[in-house]
Order: sequence, then structure tokens, then C-alpha cells
Amino acid sequence: MAYTLRKSFFVFFALLLCAITALSDDETYAKILIKFKSSISNTTMQNSWIEPVENLCSGYKPIWTGLVCDNGTFTETWEVKSLYLANNRFNGDIPDDAFSGMKSMRKVVLGFNEHVGKIPMSLLELPRLVNLQLQNNQIEGRIPDLWQKNLIVNFANNKLEGPIPSTLSSQSASSFSGNINLCGKPLEPCKPKKSIPKIAFII
Repeated sequence: MAYTLRKSFFVFFALLLCAITALSDDETYAKILIKFKSSISNTTMQNSWIEPVENLCSGYKPIWTGLVCDNGTFTETWEVKSLYLANNRFNGDIPDDAFSGMKSMRKVVLGFNEHVGKIPMSLLELPRLVNLQLQNNQIEGRIPDLWQKNLIVNFANNKLEGPIPSTLSSQSASSFSGNINLCGKPLEPCKPKKSIPKIAFII
């Protein structure tokens, strides 16, 4: 199980490294990479990644292992738009900020795994996201208020709970099935909370 968890995080790290979008300077890049590295354990490849750093590239040579440089800067041809990791045995939770800075991401497909924890809030930072598949995991908690236009989701067969955000009310009901504690359109209405009767004592 520990090996599977490490493998899950390593794959995420490798893909996220490739997906860092163009920002203002190398120092900003460095902070994003360091932040994500600190959220995972058992990584040995990036032991040379230490702060502070002003320039990550020296010509075509990277200062940090695993980076790709083009004439002193990151090449932008590694911008990932889709992440397909479905039908594996990846487990563990997905860091809440796992998708921070990935503005070009359009498709996140992580269904049929063994992920736990909550849906990452950093998914709200992806303006181009149109396809999010997290079905058949063990993800729990509430669904974030995903706002992206033309977004299609599949959260079926998890452990999600609470009301479905109104922004997702037009989705197919099958995308939320198998979550017995979910409610609201397109599923059954949420039951009103029972109020506890107040008893007045007259002395």
C-alpha cells in the first residue's frame, strides 16, 4: 500500500512539473515547485531542489534536476492540457493545491482508482476545465462550487455528501449516483434539517 501511495504521488509530481504554466520569472516557478514538493513524501529525485534560487536555467542547462530549459528559460511546449490517470490502483488523497498554476488544464480523468480525502479546491482555479472525472474512488466531503462553463463532471460511486452546487444542477443524475449522502438537483431534494423543539420552563 505504501508503494502504491508513493507511486501515485510520484506520477502526480512528474505531470505537474511538466504542467507549470508561463509565469513572470524563475523565482515564481521555483516557489510553486518547492510548495508541491513539500506536500509529498519519499521523493529522492528532487533532493537538489533547494531555495533560494533566482535563475532555474543556465542557457540550456537546468539548475535543478528534471527541468527542461530553452535558451535560459523554461520551454512552454510542456504545458499539459489533459491528465489521464484512470483505471489504476493509485490511492491516498490528492493535495488541495495540486492543480494550482495549471491554467491550461482542460481534462482531469482520475476515475476508477482508490483515492481518498476531499476534492481539491485548486480545481476552482482552472478556467478552461471542461471534463472532470473522479468516479469510483473513495473521495469524501462536499463538492466545491465548480463554476467553469461547459464543464462535465462524474463523481459517481464515492463517499460525497451534502447538497450538490447549483452550478452543477444540470448535470446527469448518473454523475452523482452511488453517493448516498448527496442531495439536490439533479438528485432528490435535500431534506430540511429537523429543528429541536424548545421547552419553556415556568417557575
